[in-house]
Amino acid sequence: MIKLLATTAALTIAIATAATAQQPDLLSSLPAKAQKRIAEQRAACKEAEAQTTSGDIGLTQFMLGGKLAVLIDPPQLCGGCSAGLTCTNRGTRLVEIYRREGAGWVKVLNEDSFTGDLFLSYRPGFSETASELEAIVASVYYREAKDCPTKIMESASAQSWEARTCVVRWQNGKFNYKPL
Repeated sequence: MIKLLATTAALTIAIATAATAQQPDLLSSLPAKAQKRIAEQRAACKEAEAQTTSGDIGLTQFMLGGKLAVLIDPPQLCGGCSAGLTCTNRGTRLVEIYRREGAGWVKVLNEDSFTGDLFLSYRPGFSETASELEAIVASVYYREAKDCPTKIMESASAQSWEARTCVVRWQNGKFNYKPL
């Protein structure tokens, strides 16, 4: 029995090692512009002596419309939202999503109005390696989109109180925003 367990454990380690060896590093497969932005963000965090990730850590991978996608969110790269480092002084930051198209990547989200935490919801049981994104729930600041507008206020300070929580879903090849 012990020999069988040891053999099973060795086989599991060999399979996991082979799978890891076959799977390319996600970061190095992204477009050069995305890699540069990630490297610059991490360098700024390191210089500020903030917690910093490396490699694929901090990149959120999921399926989007049946294709591999990756979310790049500065606070995930550097230990949270820090004004002037990973977020603006209002707590917003540039969040990007790239989706695999053939051998390359296409940017499908370029949102600079998300504030606070992003909550990602996945469809259950889609895949063992990556889950299909169902929705992103986020507060949106200064959003002038007709689907999820905020009230425009006279000052930036007053505007921050008008951030609106929206559900962001991938539908018909693009992201759609709806108020929560």
